[in-house]
Amino acid sequence: MYNFIKITAWYQIVGGLFSLIYSSAFFIESDLSREGEVACFIFMILYALVFFAGIALLNEIPHALMFTYVMQGLQIIGFSTSVLRLEFNSGVLLSLSILEPWKIIWEFEFLAAKCSFAFSNSLPAQLSINLVPLFIILKLYRSRFQIMRFTNG
Repeated sequence: MYNFIKITAWYQIVGGLFSLIYSSAFFIESDLSREGEVACFIFMILYALVFFAGIALLNEIPHALMFTYVMQGLQIIGFSTSVLRLEFNSGVLLSLSILEPWKIIWEFEFLAAKCSFAFSNSLPAQLSINLVPLFIILKLYRSRFQIMRFTNG
């Protein structure tokens, strides 16, 4: 179990750092509207929090596990409706998406710095579930008693 904690910590560190660098470069190079700048800045903060969750887990800081649950939980669900789209991912993306009119799509990306937040009147309806953070949360939760011993002494 200890090895899975270390792997999860490094996964968050690498994924958060890569995503932060990628979104920072996008922020600098792109000509974004004011709303786009705010959305990009919010995602940069989220990527930094993923990075710090990995650092906290690696250094066995108390409550690092809860921080990891929250940051991975934010990456599980992505959706779009006819007016709003929201998606956030740092690290490996392995998602199952259901699109309107009832298409199912598998998507895989390695070191995906994927973020989107949009308002539009022409977005297709979509629901996606990222399986990697879901697996991480379930694996950590199943082994929570071993982890408590790891983080509490």
